[in-house]
Amino acid sequence: MYFHIRMINDPAAAGRRAQSQQAHWDYLIAHASHMIARGPTVADDNEAETTGSVFFVEFPDWDGVRAFVANEPHRRNGIYKEIEVNRWRHPLARTQEQFPGGLGAVHWYYRGYALPGASVRREALAEAHSRFFARYEQDRVIVRGGVVTDDGKEWIGSAGLIVAPDRKDMEALLAEEPLVKSGLYAKIIVQRHKFGGRPPRAG
Repeated sequence: MYFHIRMINDPAAAGRRAQSQQAHWDYLIAHASHMIARGPTVADDNEAETTGSVFFVEFPDWDGVRAFVANEPHRRNGIYKEIEVNRWRHPLARTQEQFPGGLGAVHWYYRGYALPGASVRREALAEAHSRFFARYEQDRVIVRGGVVTDDGKEWIGSAGLIVAPDRKDMEALLAEEPLVKSGLYAKIIVQRHKFGGRPPRAG
């Protein structure tokens, strides 16, 4: 089963992130086999304090992903004010390391929250939606997929990572996506994203 996890930082706890950073890296290395894509969200200029973390993961069941979230060191250290865990579809069946466009570009996290009852309308647009993203899958779409209800049956949104030089370009791309053009979302969040992982050691 695939899951998307969105963790939103508590600004009041910003100073505590460094305390659990090493344990966070070690924890994710230990869970590397479950990782599809991950990393922090940051300000558009990539300079400010991280604003949260996003994960795209695979676990055999809900118990597995809930245990992963419960024991994540930053969560245990209290740096998040909100955590969302949802079922997620993974049509590209690859990890961020397998993205053919390379890992050096600027990329963005997007999370669309569907309007209530939009799932049926989404099914009518499924083919157009897939065709739209197919043209970008080699060099711009790192991962993408639908967010669905806990039983996996109903579409309730979307989440993914996309390469774009700046926010204006990212928002312009999303504006042309068929589900967006058809008004199926109540809101869409776009945030600058960085691939997660321990920095290389000096020397």
